Amino acid sequence: ADFKRHIRRYVQSHVVTQEGIKLPWGVSEYDGQAELCFDSVEEMNAAFNEPRFLAEVHPDDATFIDMEGCKLMVVEEITKVA
Repeated sequence: ADFKRHIRRYVQSHVVTQEGIKLPWGVSEYDGQAELCFDSVEEMNAAFNEPRFLAEVHPDDATFIDMEGCKLMVVEEITKVA
């Protein structure tokens, strides 16, 4: 609950198929991605520095995240088509 109070939105996107995908770019080898949205960098920092997150969640990251291959981005969302 401590961590969640800082998040505006959390979405997981899971790959459903790679078959028949015909795009001009390579298809990722990853099986999904997670998107966490915060109202500010300060809220993001507060969430990831919550004592309960650091003690209970963060130590388990390597169980379900490819830490060596994981890429993180802090971005600002700009809607172009809605």
